[in-house]
Amino acid sequence: MSDIATNAAGTANAADAASTAGAAATTANKDRLDYLIDTLKAYDDYINPDGRGHCHGVKRLLHCWSQTQQGLDTHICRVLYPILKAQAKSRQLANWSSTDVSTFKHIPSMATHHQVKDIHGNILAYKLCIPQTLVDNLASTEDILPPIKAAASVRGDMQHWHYCIWRKFSQEPFLSKEYRTNLPYSQTWLDANQTLFKRLSDDLRLINPECYVKFCSIQAYLPTDLQPLYGVFPGLAINQGITGDSGIHQD
Repeated sequence: MSDIATNAAGTANAADAASTAGAAATTANKDRLDYLIDTLKAYDDYINPDGRGHCHGVKRLLHCWSQTQQGLDTHICRVLYPILKAQAKSRQLANWSSTDVSTFKHIPSMATHHQVKDIHGNILAYKLCIPQTLVDNLASTEDILPPIKAAASVRGDMQHWHYCIWRKFSQEPFLSKEYRTNLPYSQTWLDANQTLFKRLSDDLRLINPECYVKFCSIQAYLPTDLQPLYGVFPGLAINQGITGDSGIHQD
């Protein structure tokens, strides 16, 4: 009789623990939803396609994303984000000439998501697969871009353009000269790949909503006739037809 009572007590305790864990998960999910919608306002422009309400739509997006992230592989970088940011601005590269690059970790293209974080949880890099249809479309529209002579660079020999919004040496932002010079082909190419740019913008909102909101905030300072050309991103670099070896460089 005591064994039966003990087993029953153990089952009850397990059920209580599962119930507590479930309640904690529900609270955490609600807190996350409230943060994204009410505090961060990362989904102010989101319209739920099924018409069942804004909150319900965002909740569904987060659930689908959590399923997509199953098996997420996280790599920890010993160098903190502020240090990497300072190094990027200084343009001072560490000397890797004596290092065997084959010892570096290589992450092949796969369905599993990968992220690199510093020890404080800042996301430094994120890798995920893009639907093959979007990749195929990107490749098939390559011929829309005007041909130019390949230029040598530390990244290899390639054709290179910047299609973006600039504000360097100017009081007002403006579209890059390369974009304007290549019209109408530059805009035709961008139009042909808008589905890809929207997908990347949606992915960024899920991966790093704070960064997404920061990019969105730029739009308030732009003239009404000047808005980002590709999703939420204000700039796009095109490296086409890369040949030769890439040297050590900092992106």
